[in-house]
Amino acid sequence: MSDKSPIDPRLDGSIDTIVIKPGPEGKDAIVSSYYPEENYGSGLSLNAMISNIDRIPYVERAYIDFDLSVIPSGASILNAEIRLYADTVLKTGGYTGHSTTNSSYGTNEWVLETVTSPWEENTISWFNIPETDVSSIIECAPATSFSQSYSINVTAQIANQFRYRGSAFGFLIKLKDEKESRKISFCSSDYAYPALRPELIVVYK
Repeated sequence: MSDKSPIDPRLDGSIDTIVIKPGPEGKDAIVSSYYPEENYGSGLSLNAMISNIDRIPYVERAYIDFDLSVIPSGASILNAEIRLYADTVLKTGGYTGHSTTNSSYGTNEWVLETVTSPWEENTISWFNIPETDVSSIIECAPATSFSQSYSINVTAQIANQFRYRGSAFGFLIKLKDEKESRKISFCSSDYAYPALRPELIVVYK
């Protein structure tokens, strides 16, 4: 859904803003190396995590793709930010929210990478993860609290995805270092509280 109807920016050259904040119709999912055939397209959390089950380590990664078709054709992207909100309700990996640096867990720096091959929310799994462009990586600082929210500047990435439609398919969220137990956990577009669902804020003209 969008909070603003698209306006053709070529009419008067004005600057405008659109907020893309989907609900359950949004496209996001996690994949798990422990359950590599399972699909989690309707999950409530978007986790970048390494944990263990019965001492067997496993990795989770998250994928998200915003519908850029609501931005008027021919627009010039001036600024774009993704806002992600911590999931502090659901317990995954043994605790809620993000891990933070302490004696038990390593630092949880995480990254965004542009996805470069198609994927579908209801079929993606660890066995069919899409390709990414590692040169597009955005490094994000570790969480300083279990409930920290993030605003990440993705202007260049969204401008390219908008301009070259069909060449990019959203973002991968993963830990920078997938070693030792640590976690970043965000709310997905299926989350019960709409205010905490992911959003993309785009300024364009």
